[in-house]
Amino acid sequence: RRQRLERLLGCPEGSLGELLEMVDAILKERGLEWTAGPGPRAVTKKASMAAVLEALRRVEAMRDQAMQDKTSPEDAAETAHAAASDHRDASADVCSGAQPDVFSALAEVLAREPDAAVETANEAEAEGAELEAASAVLFVQAGQGPKWKQEITDLLAKRKGAMRLRTERPSTAEIGSWGIKQALLDLALVRDMEPASIRVLLGRRGAGLKPGPQLVLSKSDTAVAIAAQWETLKAAFARPRSVLLFHLTNHYALVFAWREWLPSESSPG
Repeated sequence: RRQRLERLLGCPEGSLGELLEMVDAILKERGLEWTAGPGPRAVTKKASMAAVLEALRRVEAMRDQAMQDKTSPEDAAETAHAAASDHRDASADVCSGAQPDVFSALAEVLAREPDAAVETANEAEAEGAELEAASAVLFVQAGQGPKWKQEITDLLAKRKGAMRLRTERPSTAEIGSWGIKQALLDLALVRDMEPASIRVLLGRRGAGLKPGPQLVLSKSDTAVAIAAQWETLKAAFARPRSVLLFHLTNHYALVFAWREWLPSESSPG
């Protein structure tokens, strides 16, 4: 995700590292922690995006001040980069040549994008229960160009997930269906196997992958609908060269077997 955003911005690989260090420092100033669970110290999407905007504002202010002090543009850029990390050679991190530096590039694209509410509702720590199958084809649809705020918040969400995986008691709360899908694709690649294809077989609406579930599950499903879902699950289980993964809250597992039973006519009720 980080490399994708760098490519979209036209900046060299690794240039976002400096911005992310500034974001980390700003969040710490505000008493927030990437690894915190739900509560006042948790880093939400809104808080992380606000930290990005604050980092851009600080860099712009430092550059403006440097220009007012009649400092050369090169020194102004170096001053801004040095503020991000006292332990890094600032000149090595500045995008050179025709490529913009990452701070200027981000400020420009965000200024052009109309204001849009960054998703803040329902920031629960897990996606909820889903059923997934590695047995069908995923379709990719062309978009209408980058949605910059969404690109940035997606990167920050992945950063939060990576941070929480490295704690003494790792949490997989941020690792949704996208992570399981990518792990399966990577597994096939490193084992020199044929590419795998992954899609959601049964799940709630908005289960995390596109296209959505083959069959959407709902608490209001009728007995007929539930019977059809069960038959779909059994058919997928029997499909050769495929597996089923059950993705539930903060966990996922292989489906090794299924069983069913019917009440006898003499059974009470």
